[in-house]
Amino acid sequence: MNISELAKLSDEEKIEYLKNHNTELSEATKLDILKDIKNNDLRKKCVMDNPGNLGLKSKINFLIYLDRFNIFPNDENTSDFILGLYQKWLAESNDNERLECVNDQSDDQLDDDFKVVIIKSMEDTQLKIRCLENPDIQFHPFNIADIISSINNEQMKIDYLENPDMNFSSENKTKILQSLENEQMKIDYLENPDMKLTAKDKLNIIDSINNNQIKIGYLENFDIETFISNDTDDLTNSITDLDTSFKTEIINSLTDEQLRIACLTNENINTDSSVKSNVINSLIDEKLRITCLTDQTIALDPFAKSRVISLLTDEQIKLHYIQDSHIDFSEQDKLLMICSLQDNQKFEKFALLPDASYKKGLDLPPNMTIGIELEAEGTYAESLKNISETLNGWESKADLSLQNGVEVVSPILHSTEDDMYSLATVCNIMQKLDLNTSERCGGHIHFGTDFLGNDYNSWKNFLTIYNECEEIFYKMSNATSQVPRDNISINAMISSNDLSTIFENGEVCIETQEDFDKTIKPLQDTRQRGINLTNIYKNGKDTIEFRMPNGTIDVETVRENIKLFGSLLQVSKEMSLNPEYKKEEFDVLKQKDLTEKEKVEALLDLLFDDEQEQSIYRERWDSVKNHVIFERLKSETPTFKRRDYSMKNQIAGQIVDEVRPEDRQEFVHEIKEDISHEKDKSAEDILK
Repeated sequence: MNISELAKLSDEEKIEYLKNHNTELSEATKLDILKDIKNNDLRKKCVMDNPGNLGLKSKINFLIYLDRFNIFPNDENTSDFILGLYQKWLAESNDNERLECVNDQSDDQLDDDFKVVIIKSMEDTQLKIRCLENPDIQFHPFNIADIISSINNEQMKIDYLENPDMNFSSENKTKILQSLENEQMKIDYLENPDMKLTAKDKLNIIDSINNNQIKIGYLENFDIETFISNDTDDLTNSITDLDTSFKTEIINSLTDEQLRIACLTNENINTDSSVKSNVINSLIDEKLRITCLTDQTIALDPFAKSRVISLLTDEQIKLHYIQDSHIDFSEQDKLLMICSLQDNQKFEKFALLPDASYKKGLDLPPNMTIGIELEAEGTYAESLKNISETLNGWESKADLSLQNGVEVVSPILHSTEDDMYSLATVCNIMQKLDLNTSERCGGHIHFGTDFLGNDYNSWKNFLTIYNECEEIFYKMSNATSQVPRDNISINAMISSNDLSTIFENGEVCIETQEDFDKTIKPLQDTRQRGINLTNIYKNGKDTIEFRMPNGTIDVETVRENIKLFGSLLQVSKEMSLNPEYKKEEFDVLKQKDLTEKEKVEALLDLLFDDEQEQSIYRERWDSVKNHVIFERLKSETPTFKRRDYSMKNQIAGQIVDEVRPEDRQEFVHEIKEDISHEKDKSAEDILK
């Protein structure tokens, strides 16, 4: 039967034909027949049953074909299913079949990742070596290291490891060293300066050691400067902080919790209070943690004790220590422990609520949802981050762009008295913990996109006002006399270039969903804009984010910023519902011959009826209007665009323009955060 005749058969007939003629058909023909099956359930069944008695390579190719066309759901169960099939097929094959797959140079040959898995499954070590040394197969060094790590011959591994022609990176060497059975040999190579291992890779090697005594012996001779000798160009933390961090990780890699505690009293290891509290908090046994609090040989200082107590689940123990006058806790220590209590009335009971005058709402629509991000740094930031969701609905979490910092994120808020008092309470707590804001901190404010919804006139009004007044919003978004943070052109860049493209003909036309998508697309290339529209339509978020304000934990400044940006959305909506509403003020704002001061007055008349409110933002603008940073902001912003770049650097996996040296570390952190937010997009979308 020829191919055209086979194509006319039903899916069931094709499968039956394969079963009856599998010895007569070539592998290529069998694969073509299977690929021509239309029913997905039957395709999946063929993968399992192998009716054509396919060889190893063809089975893998058929599975790759189905996976490429999303026949299987993209979830953990599917990954386990596919991995199980590979393992089953490899177990059923012999080394010669495996070698045939690896050596295949045809157009449909398997990619390197599959070949590596196959080579690693080979039982014959010499066959693995032949594959490695085959000049027709060019593996990436990491794949070579992966294969070498699977060899059952320690000396061969060492020979490859010490061969300078292999040109292995620290990560490649670590892969091989982790596979060694001789654990003392791992330490010997780890301490060998010729290996040039990074601190991160050294930690990975130590983590692979099962012998706790070897780890303890290493700790007793631990020298932080030697440990980080190959990382000096990349490390930003102090030597003390790094010593704390690495010692903590090594001690916590010990499988015996009693041995971890013993390390805390070992004079040769010399652990400070930070290491001690970190290690104690890693203990699964809470009773053991409580015992450590009173162990005189561990000798925790009050701050370290407060960090341990704040992570206990026993509320009575916490209350006991909070009220214990015999321990010289600072006010911040006590406050940290109070914050960790599950009782929603805790701040009231301990008289930590702000003045009742802060219990005032904002005059914004009740259906407008608000989200606040408060970024701050300080000694108690990490501890606040660790207790996470005990700030009465607010969540504290890490932020890589900060130094010893924390990001405290609100639940969904409204402009009610209770929600604004909640904001005041959290700001009050952060201030009492001696947290502060720096150049690295931003004060980001989100508004639910559903407020504007599918009302395209509202969006048109919103974008028009923002286009007319973007620079003014930057000047109004911080407290009086406070200029934007120096790195704002990196993580909250202006959008004037793209806005001018959108408004190329003076106005923007948004009448359909297609118009809307096309209009905002130029503003969705990155979240690092003063106005971030990348969250629109995103499940779980779907917000408009204003990123230009500096970080602040001053409640009045945050309230004023909410009111400023909330009023922009409110007026945009009102003008859509009532075309006569603020029409005169809007027309004035759009005039092209206005001075900046006239533009400011037109914006304030549009957004606020109350003169006292207007004066807040007028004073903000007036205090910084001529600051040089705004000229630099406008001139530097194109440097960070995704197009027309003059000098390329490869940072965190993205191509970007030239970055000033003083901004580089901040930019790397922001890009990493950007990538983490992009992980739910397809690779194609990200690369665009």
